[in-house]
Amino acid sequence: MSPTFGSHPVAFWDSEDAEGTAERWVRERGGSVHVEQMTSDEWISAFGDGASADSALKSVRTQRPHRARVWEAGPAVYAPDGSEVVTNPSAAELRGSWRWDFEDLYTEELAHPAVERRTGPQAQTVARDRGRDENSVRETFAEARADALRICSLKPEAGTAREGAQSVA
Repeated sequence: MSPTFGSHPVAFWDSEDAEGTAERWVRERGGSVHVEQMTSDEWISAFGDGASADSALKSVRTQRPHRARVWEAGPAVYAPDGSEVVTNPSAAELRGSWRWDFEDLYTEELAHPAVERRTGPQAQTVARDRGRDENSVRETFAEARADALRICSLKPEAGTAREGAQSVA
């Protein structure tokens, strides 16, 4: 069974897992989920992205996906002079939502701060955070914002992402 959740195609060996996940997704997110039966060969052809058959079939789930409450903060965007560029007035507010393990914002980490210096004419610095623990995200987002301001004071060619952080796009 191969339902598509939003833009995420997810394959299951067991139709009950597919249907149960689809029902919960619809209850939580609304809309509808298209559930389609397909053979292993059809899955490999449609979603294998050129990978070997064994590799493509490893992505077929043997159980329901995990869910977690994920807290997000940011992005906070800063100009080279350290002034905040307000792209979204509520970006600094903590937001929580349920995420599935096949979604991009899902994480197992308590907090995952990221700071990135963007190159180009605007040379903006961006701070954001996400994680499973509300207080940890709040604390590390404040640290990420402070790091972003520190990076703003560097020459553009010296700016680097915070150690341990991933680049944000």
